[in-house]
Parts: sequence; structure tokens; C-alpha cells
Amino acid sequence: MTINLTSYTVCHPQELYLDNLVIQYHNKFTSKESQACFLIENLDGGSWWSYVTHEFAEILTHLKQLSIESNITYRPFPEQTKLTLQTNLKKYFLDACDIDTTLPKEKQRPIIILLWDVNRLLWHRMRRQWEDLLSTTRTRLIVFVDDLHFTSKLMFNSRQFIFQSVATEILATYPYLFQNYYTDISPSKIIWVPHAASTLTNRTINETAENVLFVSGASMRDWYPCRAHGFDVCRKRKDLASCLNHPGYGPTMMKSNSYYYGGERYFSYMRKYVFGLGTCVSVHYAIAKLFEIPANGLVLVTTDDMVPILKSLHLNQDEHFLTINCSSISSLKNEIIRIQNMSKENLTQIRQKSQEIVYQRHLTKHRAELIHVRLLSQALLATPAPAEGNIQWEQWGRNCRPRPVRWFIVPLIHLFIMDTSEGTEKERIPPPSHSISSSSSSTTFSRRRFFKLIFSFFGLQISYLLWGLLQERIMTRPFDGEKFTNSQFLVFVNRCLAMILAYSLLKIFYPTKKLTSSGPPLYRYGIISYANCMSTWFQYESLLYISFPVQVLAKSIKTIPVMIAGKFVSGKTYPLRQYLLMFLMAIGILLFFMGYNENDSNTLTAKKPKHNITTFNGVFLLICYLAFDAFTSNYQKQVFDRYSISSLNMMFFVNSISTILTLTSLIFNGTLFECLSFMHRHQAFSMYVFATSVCSAVGQLFIFSTIEEFGPVVFTIIMTMRQAFSIILSCLFYGHQLTLFAIFGIHIAFLAIFLHAFIQFKRSKPMNNNIV
Repeated sequence: MTINLTSYTVCHPQELYLDNLVIQYHNKFTSKESQACFLIENLDGGSWWSYVTHEFAEILTHLKQLSIESNITYRPFPEQTKLTLQTNLKKYFLDACDIDTTLPKEKQRPIIILLWDVNRLLWHRMRRQWEDLLSTTRTRLIVFVDDLHFTSKLMFNSRQFIFQSVATEILATYPYLFQNYYTDISPSKIIWVPHAASTLTNRTINETAENVLFVSGASMRDWYPCRAHGFDVCRKRKDLASCLNHPGYGPTMMKSNSYYYGGERYFSYMRKYVFGLGTCVSVHYAIAKLFEIPANGLVLVTTDDMVPILKSLHLNQDEHFLTINCSSISSLKNEIIRIQNMSKENLTQIRQKSQEIVYQRHLTKHRAELIHVRLLSQALLATPAPAEGNIQWEQWGRNCRPRPVRWFIVPLIHLFIMDTSEGTEKERIPPPSHSISSSSSSTTFSRRRFFKLIFSFFGLQISYLLWGLLQERIMTRPFDGEKFTNSQFLVFVNRCLAMILAYSLLKIFYPTKKLTSSGPPLYRYGIISYANCMSTWFQYESLLYISFPVQVLAKSIKTIPVMIAGKFVSGKTYPLRQYLLMFLMAIGILLFFMGYNENDSNTLTAKKPKHNITTFNGVFLLICYLAFDAFTSNYQKQVFDRYSISSLNMMFFVNSISTILTLTSLIFNGTLFECLSFMHRHQAFSMYVFATSVCSAVGQLFIFSTIEEFGPVVFTIIMTMRQAFSIILSCLFYGHQLTLFAIFGIHIAFLAIFLHAFIQFKRSKPMNNNIV
């Protein structure tokens, strides 16, 4: 049997960029009356609620919810008219969409049909009706298919006809096997929609689980020989395996409580065990158990034939699952004993890592998002559009390269980045470079990317260089002889302005998106907000005790606390060279401290001894800043990985909570009105605070867009250069003096930083960037 894994990919949910596609859809279909008509079979789940873990029913109900959130209407198939071989398909679907059957084709709305039950009828016996429907209407048919095998020649003929002659697109759980069953169907017509785990699974690890193998499902020896051996072991060795019989499909499964099948009952039952068997070695199907087992905190145990398939889905052998020899009952017994004797620590790591991957990529809601993307893409393809747009929509959800976000300064983007020579209709989100086939278009796109990089570079440099200079001015210099020392007020103003900016952009660029916390629970945003507020407060407060160049250089080596936090917060491991680079950075900062000489007393507050580079308080505040900053970035990365949310959404909720926290603290401490009074007395101070907040908010947007477009490595290099420039500007503007010893230390520290970035760049794959 031939397995073709090279033609198919499954994108990370963040790489679908659903919000961007919804914008393009509403730009094309500006009113409800002009929108495409979507007809979804079993939109409420239908008979699929009898399918073991309710997987397909969940996908369909998630799809319905996505349509509501996108302000797009998904309709079920008409219930009042039964679909039979005698049904007039054209009238059936036009009536379902409330489209006048007498309208000519060019005046009709597009009809996008999702046929979920491919075995519903013998479709080849309705050939003429399908031909009439497709030739006289703007209909596109998307077909979903699970099992590829067929039990009769009639079933094969029906499927072959619908796949080859009618379907615009095929959503398949096992596309890598398609050519073994059906002929003359191009891989470009097929989308990989793998099985998935339910969102009802319990995302915890049962530490008291029994150290045995859980075996469940239908015991059919021809189809599932390894599972059949597992049932044999269950009958003889209760210390090795525990089995759960399959009750059959339909009403039996939905009503019987004795089998523990169906949704949460099934998941709670399997969580009693450490290991779970999932394999279909006879036909190499990547069945749903491959995702349900790790989602519920068990170690997935499978066979060698699944290794390349699971690797394509970002699950790696011995890291996310184990393989066994299941050729006989005796070999299975020996293999179970082998894995039972593995260290508990190793097994716990596998359970945690595999559960994390499934929750990031392989839940039913993720499959619904992919199907939603393909439905909207087909609607856009059904309308007249430039060639570039068609290629882009064809690839959306297939090719996992990220698409650029909508930048915040639209006129500047159109002036410096968008190529105004390409027609009159400009896409608000430019297509990816791979979608342009001609050399001239490729050159144009490369030029666009170059200008975007230049724009990002100067945007980040200007925003944060000004921010640093203004920050030092506010915290170290008096205003008409009076110094401002309330760092918390500055945090409040920064977060308030960033919240307003994020809200405005969400409303401008995502007008149909509901502004609700539909992703992470609010307490997760709260943790990020608190850590971020504390980080910024410690950063401002440290300037009362140390000079700005010292602070900048310390920030430049924050890789050290980030690595420490990554190890303890996220369980990451790092190669030896990163620890060596970390040591080199520490040497550089030590030399800088030893050679630094501060002669300008204006930069030292009354709290700080004159001519003393740091105090214990300054060092303590700086360490606290680095610790909170490292925790924030790692925890934020966890939230981005677990929940499919946009950067603007994160920016809005985090800054909203930060605004509330800082405002509450200012009110309870009785310092809010003192700060406002200070602003009233010193207009220059007000201008500096406002300018600092603007630079901070604009800088955040440049951060998000740069990382998404060019990746974290390019972003790190740009920001490292900014830190070096900051020290130079601070010395020029505020009179800090650097000895040769200190300059030598700076060079060593920044050399280590650039080496770290260069190694990352050499190891990274070109253009394989995710939002972080």
C-alpha cells in the first residue's frame, strides 16, 4: 500500500489566519443579501452524535459557532424535503438558499455545499441532475470522507463519481492513502482533515493511574489485529491490560451507560490507566484514538507504521508516543512489560508533551476552523477576482506559511509597500510569495518584503530609542526643580493608551469579530497583566538607583533569566552552546560594571550615593525586572500555543486588565491625584509621558507585525541593535562616561548576543515563522 505524505500538510491553527480571511470575505460580500449561501449537512451534529466520542458532531457544532462569530450564515440541509434519488437537486438547493430558480446563473449568489455523509445516496445514479446543477448555478461542492474503503462496487462507483466529477474539494481524514482506493483524483483537490480529540477531554495528568495498557474499540481481528491481541491479553493478564468493549454504533451507544462510550464518560474511564493503545495496522488509518489517548493524559502506544504519519502531525516517536511490536500475543505481553518498567519521570514527560501538542493542534475546534477556512475560500473563489487572489484563496489552509497582518499605518503601507501599479483592486492582505508564479510578480513581492523589513527596522528603532530616552528623562531629571518618582502612574498611562489603541485597531480591522474573551480564561490574561505591570514598574523604579546604560545592558542579557524561567516554567531544555553564550554574556556585563564611571550627578537621585554605579536596591530591582519579564514572555508563549488568539486580542485584554490593576492601586494608595496634579503643574512632564506611552504602544504593534512577517530571529537582531544604539544615545544626551574597560565589556556581551541570534538563524527553516 502506497503512503503519500509529501502532498499534504496540516497547519497550526494560528497559521490559518481566520480573522484575515473573514475580512476578505466581508470585503467581497458587503451585504447579507449578496453573501454566498452555505449549506452544511448535519450542521447540528445529526447522527454523528452516535459516533464513539462525538468527534464529528463536535466539529460540526463548532463550525456553526464559528459562522455566528464571523457574522456568516450557515444553513442546514432542508428537513422538510427528503433528499432521494428522485429529488430535483437544482430546485432542492436553490430553494434551500431562497434563490429564485428563474434567475440566470450570473445573477445568482454562490452556493457552497458541505456534504458530510458521502454514503447518503448512490450519487452516480444522479449524474444528470448533478450536471444540470453545476452548469446552471454557481455551486461548489465540498465532500467530507472518513474511511476510504468500500464494501461494494456500487459504493465505489458512487464515491468515485462524486470525488472525480462533482466535488470541488475533498476533506479527507486519510488523504495519504487516497490513490490506493480511487483513481484520477489530484492531490491538489484533497485537504487533510485528520481525526481530532474532543474539547471535552480533561487536560490533566492522572498521577495515580494504573500502570497497565488500556485497550478499547471493536475487536475485529482482520481490521485491528493488534487490538485483537490486546483483548486476548486482557482475558489472561489483568496486570498488563484492561479492555473496554465497543457497544456498536447508533442508539445503543447513545443510551447505554454500561459501556462508558460517548463523550466525557469515555474520557473519564480511560484516564484510569497510564497507557492507551491506538493503531490500525491493517490499513494504516490514523484513527481518532491517536489523539484522544494523549489528550486525556495517557501515553499513546502504537505500531511502527504510524511513525511517519504522526511525525507529519508534529508527534514524534519516544517524545510524544511509544511504539511496540504487536505481531503476536506473546510479543505484545513482552512489550507491555517493557514499557511498564520505563521510568515514571520519562513517562510523565511523554504524557505532558503529547497532551500539549494535541491541545495546540488537534482538537475538534481546530478541525472546524480549517473547514471554516476552506468554505470561505471556496466562496471567494466562486467570485470574479484577480489571479493573485485566486491563488491565495486556493492555498489558504493548505500552505502553512503565515500571512502578514494588517499594518496599523495604512497610508504609509500603501505609499511605501503596496505596489500601486498592479491593477486597481488592491487586496487588503497581500498574498504570500509562493502564490505568485511569474518572475516579475516574484520580484515585486521581494521588493515589497524588503521595504517591509526596512519599515519594520526603522519603526522599531525610532519607537524604542525615543521611548528609552524619554523614559530616562522622566525618571532621572527634575521638572522645574521637582522630580517625579511614581513609576506606577507611568505604567498606568502606558497601558491605558495601549488598550485604547488595541481596541481601535480591533474595531477598524476586525469589525465583525466579537470583542469577547473567547480564548483563554480571564485569569490567564490577569497573570500576564500582573507580571507585565510588575516588570515595567521594576524597570522604571530601577532608574532611580542605576543609570540607563546599565539597565539597557542588563536587559540585553535577559536570555539568562529567560532560559532559567523556560526550564522551570515550560520544562524546556537547552544545548551546551547556549549555556556557554550565557556565560560569555555574564563576563561582558561584569567587565562593563567594573569599568563604568558615572560622573553626572544629575542622573543620580537622592536615594543613590554619589559616584556609585549601583546600590543594593538598584541591583535588586533590576533582578526583579528581569525575572518578571522572563516569566511574562514564557507564560505568554504558553497561552498563545494553547489558545488560537490574535496578537491584537492579547494586547487588548492584557492592557485592559493592567489598566484596571494600576488604576485601582493608584486610587487605594492615594497617589492618583498627586500624579495628576504634577502633570498639571508641569506641562513638559505631560508631553513626555504622553510621548512615552505613544512610543510604547506603537512599538508593540511593530513587534507583533515584525515577528509575524519575518520571525523572532530577525526581530531579536533588530532589537539587539536598538539596545546598542540606546547606550550610545544615552551617553550622548545625558553625559554618561564609558571607560575602555566598559566598552570592551559591552563588545563581549553584544558579541555573545549576536552569536546566539546567528546560530538561531542558521538552524531555522526559511520563512517558517509563527506568531509568538
